Amino acid sequence: MRAVRERITQRELNYDYLVPRADTQKRAEQEAADKRAATITVDSTMRAVRERITPRELNYDYLVPRADTQKHAEQEAADKRAATITVDSTMRAVRERITQRELVRKNYDYLVPRADTQKHAEQEAADKRAATITVDSTMRAVRERITQRELVRKVENDTPKKSALIFDIRLNISREMIPEKIVHFEAVEIAPQAPNERFANPAQKVGSGFSTTAKKPEPIVGTGFSLASRTESPKPNSTVVGKRFQRPQTPKQNTKVVGSGFPSPQKQVTPANNNKVAGSGFPKPPKKEEKIVGTGFQPPKKDKNSEKQGQIVGEGFTTSQTKEEKQRAVVTRIDEKRPGLYYLWNLDSKTEGLFKTTKYVLALGHHFEGTFQKQEDGRCVCKEYIRQITELLHGGINDKEKLFLTVKITKFTPAGVNQKFSTGTAKYIGELLEGRTDETKLTAGCIGKTVKIERRRVGEKDYVWMVTKIL
Repeated sequence: MRAVRERITQRELNYDYLVPRADTQKRAEQEAADKRAATITVDSTMRAVRERITPRELNYDYLVPRADTQKHAEQEAADKRAATITVDSTMRAVRERITQRELVRKNYDYLVPRADTQKHAEQEAADKRAATITVDSTMRAVRERITQRELVRKVENDTPKKSALIFDIRLNISREMIPEKIVHFEAVEIAPQAPNERFANPAQKVGSGFSTTAKKPEPIVGTGFSLASRTESPKPNSTVVGKRFQRPQTPKQNTKVVGSGFPSPQKQVTPANNNKVAGSGFPKPPKKEEKIVGTGFQPPKKDKNSEKQGQIVGEGFTTSQTKEEKQRAVVTRIDEKRPGLYYLWNLDSKTEGLFKTTKYVLALGHHFEGTFQKQEDGRCVCKEYIRQITELLHGGINDKEKLFLTVKITKFTPAGVNQKFSTGTAKYIGELLEGRTDETKLTAGCIGKTVKIERRRVGEKDYVWMVTKIL
């Protein structure tokens, strides 16, 4: 009845009697701690609902140590300031209707150090002045309805004269693509010059405008440069800027010449010598009469009867002719593209050979005796087939239908400075090369062993005997 009234089970009712007192107290403390934790959880959840934040963000101050909490707060404040600056700059760019990049350029003074900011300001001021000068000169030319070249000429003519001196204006021409493609001229140097002074070199274009290609100067003797004021009239539909170089004028008759100028060089006329020698010059050494002592070798006497037209005297150099020898050979390869052509190996000279015939049909490994003649390239050519002989070398034909031979190594030469691979020597073959694989490498222990060799190509046209297997 007690259990019914308290609405608990019989096991919980008897827990106080069954469990010792110490465990009962520990269990009560645990339940109290659970209740406090549940209360804190409920309170924090309700607080999160009220503030519309998650419980994890709410408990961040309790979970994170104090130092990290302060760092987190500073980071959040910095992020807020950055976001505020970004929003403000974006709104400012929208208000001023300029791009973000131009806005950053306006704030360049705050980002760049003081020295660079001042340099940037000076550069912008110089650009503004140059642009102002260009615009002013362009607008002036438009107002006066004259070309830029005529404007320069007008400025040159309006320059005041001092002490009978005119000013030679040197122009620095720089093409700046501005509206209507008008060229900007800027005076960079002003040098005084005599009133009637002209340059003798027509290629020097300083202070005279744009001149046409001058003709070759004619030599003038004794008058110097003239001071004639007459100038050639410009051609129609052409604009002349400044005065051109004046061509020197030769004095005409009834013309008064002021000053003598440079004297003309007088030609020195040499009088006729009439084949007479003027002066003695260097004396000639007297001739010495040399005495001949002894007779020496006498030149051969010519025989008029022996020398005839077209007759060859003496034998001269004779052409080298190799003799034909009887030698033995074995057929190593048959040319399928050219029937009747056989590649041989001369067993006596240990060289390659060729045999071309339509009378005989030979097979691979065929041994025969024939007449051979050695060529300049070292190969031998079979001139005549004599007879078949017994096999001097044993071998066969592999799966690729190529000839292989079996020989015994009689000598071994290891690889060294002069040769990259080891070599061996065999009878009727001569020198043979070791293979590319480890199983076909030659050593000193291979002397006396039998190896299988084949004809392999090295390079483009060279062939060697190479070891393919050590038996």
